[in-house]
Amino acid sequence: MMTANDRSESDATRPPGPGLIVRLLIIASTVPWRNETRLVEPVRGRLLALKAAGWSVRQASARNFLIWRSAVCSSAISGVIVLPSRHIALDRDERSAIAIDMLAAAGAIASTSELEGALGGAFPFEGFYRSGMAKVQQAIAYGWAIRTGSP
Repeated sequence: MMTANDRSESDATRPPGPGLIVRLLIIASTVPWRNETRLVEPVRGRLLALKAAGWSVRQASARNFLIWRSAVCSSAISGVIVLPSRHIALDRDERSAIAIDMLAAAGAIASTSELEGALGGAFPFEGFYRSGMAKVQQAIAYGWAIRTGSP
């Protein structure tokens, strides 16, 4: 049996992850992020670094993204970043703004301004964030209308 003293140095640098049941729910309701989504370079680089450090970086449908976003923002889980699926029609800046918000909510960056500044100040974060989140919500509404037969 392993004790706390038997932990390796790499275990100490890994973020504390969610428990087994939460990990299984994440695996069942998301897909791995494989760097295929369009993101501005500083955001993409930060996500790749976190993934290499042992964080779980995932993508989810609009509905599941909002569920996991709530869990990350409320600090109910740690060591996890969930991004909207690449199938949601977000442009590069909207997707990057949502990713910046998730990085800040997960504690991976001090605040959204940390990466906004890396973008040369020409990145209107709030506008792209609001536009992107509206598109995520529209994706849910569209799916609901199709399932219920509403116009």
